[in-house]
Amino acid sequence: MKDGRIGMLRKRVEKIKQEKVKHVIIEDVNKVAEKFIERYPKLKPRYQRDIERIISLAQTLALLNLWIERGMKKI
Repeated sequence: MKDGRIGMLRKRVEKIKQEKVKHVIIEDVNKVAEKFIERYPKLKPRYQRDIERIISLAQTLALLNLWIERGMKKI
C-alpha cells in the first residue's frame, strides 16, 4: 500500500516538473508571519527560522495542489 502512494507521489512530482513552474508567490507573507507570531509570542531564534520553513511548506503545498489552484483537472 505504501509503495502505491509513493509511486503516485512520484508521478505527481514529475507532472509538476513538466509544468515548469518558476515561482510560487504567497500573496501576504506578512500575514503568515503574524499568525505564527500570534501562536508563539516569545520568539526564540529557532522559531524565527521556522517562519521561513513554514512559508516553504506553504509553497510546497501549493505546488502539490497546482491543478486545484489553477482550476485545472486534478491528477
